[in-house]
Amino acid sequence: MRWITRDRNYYHSLIALAIPVALQSLITFLVSFADNLMVNSLGDAAVSGVYMGSQIQTFIQMFTSGVGGAILIIAAQYWGKKETQSIRTIIAIGLRISLIVGLVFTCIGLFVPEQIIRFFTQDAGVIAEGTIYLRWVCLSFVFFCITQALISAMRSVEVTRIGMLVSLASLVVNISLNYILIFGHLGMPAMGVEGAAWATVIALFLQFAILALLAHREYRKECPRPPSYEGTLRLALRVLRFGIPAGAYEVL
Repeated sequence: MRWITRDRNYYHSLIALAIPVALQSLITFLVSFADNLMVNSLGDAAVSGVYMGSQIQTFIQMFTSGVGGAILIIAAQYWGKKETQSIRTIIAIGLRISLIVGLVFTCIGLFVPEQIIRFFTQDAGVIAEGTIYLRWVCLSFVFFCITQALISAMRSVEVTRIGMLVSLASLVVNISLNYILIFGHLGMPAMGVEGAAWATVIALFLQFAILALLAHREYRKECPRPPSYEGTLRLALRVLRFGIPAGAYEVL
């Protein structure tokens, strides 16, 4: 069995697809990491509170990885056969599932943030800071879930750079707003942990808005026909068949 090919086009395609995907995943991690790093000067309770609150987003990312993986696996198969109507239907199903996941976790963050933080720690100071952070940052969960589904959808038709570039822009916005809102620069009041949460919400909303516009433009070009809902149940079951094991693996 040959493990190495001499086909240079293969390696060119591999690098062109793999590097943007790897960098985009790294950037997604850095968005939440920036909040943890930049609240360091606010004290141990603030750092721990933001860290505990950001664990919920990590948990959400596990679910979205499952949904995104299912979209990528199934849609890429139809992309190889140029069945673009099925691709649109699969993406629509994935977006609906992502929206539901985002709404569920948003409700959890809005209505029971303190109980969620208590699951990780019993320190009163950490619980107080973590509750503040989670109550506001949860407003970004829907944007985050839909964005991850859109990025997976674009990857399925071999468009990888857009997700990376938009995520990089989101990271720059997040860090800039952290500097302004956490510490109170440029005439803004120092908001501390709440400022870190709002910086993340604004950055992820902008990421979602830009990516949605670009994805719409890209799919009008690659998949010009409207989605066909014939066989929607069959496709939905396929998405769940691949998505549930992938998501469960990430959670475990």
